[in-house]
Amino acid sequence: MRITYLDEEEWPSKYYPQYTIELKNVYIADKGVILDSNFNYIKECNFQYAFWNNLKNTKLMPKNVLSYLKSDIDYGKTIPEGSSENRNIEGAWDVTETLDDKTDYIYGMHYFGWYPYGHHWEVLQPLEKLEFLKPECSKLLVCGVKWDSIKDFDKQLSLFGFPEERVKKIRVNSNEKNPPSCVFIPKLFYSSPACYFTQVSERGLSYIEKCYSSIITPKHKQPTKLYLSRQLAKRRKVKNNKEVEEFLIKNGFTIVDGTENFEKHIELFRNAEIVVGPHGSMFNNILFSPGDVRVIEFCPETRRDYNFRGLGQTRGLDYHWIASPCDKDFNIQINMQTLEALL
Repeated sequence: MRITYLDEEEWPSKYYPQYTIELKNVYIADKGVILDSNFNYIKECNFQYAFWNNLKNTKLMPKNVLSYLKSDIDYGKTIPEGSSENRNIEGAWDVTETLDDKTDYIYGMHYFGWYPYGHHWEVLQPLEKLEFLKPECSKLLVCGVKWDSIKDFDKQLSLFGFPEERVKKIRVNSNEKNPPSCVFIPKLFYSSPACYFTQVSERGLSYIEKCYSSIITPKHKQPTKLYLSRQLAKRRKVKNNKEVEEFLIKNGFTIVDGTENFEKHIELFRNAEIVVGPHGSMFNNILFSPGDVRVIEFCPETRRDYNFRGLGQTRGLDYHWIASPCDKDFNIQINMQTLEALL
């Protein structure tokens, strides 16, 4: 294993040291965990496992990569959350697939075995640190299930330099229908997280903007006003959504419900002067909005999530985060007087 730490001035990140690792003869097992040739947990490569696997265990969940690396906790010996087996992630696994020994594989896996909408930039940002790898000899390793969870994800990967021929899809997450799997990789490159999950670093922001710059969208004669509806989602809806939409449409808003393709999302957000909605991953698209956009996010008061507000702060946006009353399923009631006052 060869670790290369990057220059702190060029790659500033206080709690997320930036490094790349070259690994040989390793395994990717359940939850995307990287194990060495003896099936031992490699700490430097598995921050996302330690974080997500202990999301409900604050005593074990690391706050950032720096605290994780300094911790004495042996995360390889903690029982995986929701595991049907009372076993550690370490130890021999039955190998279900062996990859080509002439290819440099790049780690692009996610703990959940797929890419939750709003979390794909966690995988894409770190790729900048591995641009030195020759395209003709390298491939990105990605989760091969629920591929449509991200709008046109294959097209988006190509914008980051990974067209279909440079992508290798594998399955490593077990569930009630799929038995455990373990993939042997002769040569693997790992890049440390750019920042906290769902966020973008300042450098990551520039990198993402550069990669999406080839998407040309029309400039609207009038700025758009967007309402991000969750009525097609399974949960975290707006109980008085009809009232909200009728009011906003009268005030010139466009309803965005998530069925649009990613080019349309980029177009709408690039032209937005105000974005309103209940907490949800479509807020990630404020990354494409002008610097003077105003954002209003209504979040369930019993499920407070500040991730998108953090993205707004990184960009220096006029961001309003409002805790809203909700039921046990986190369906919220938007206060119409509050909404009208903020417009």
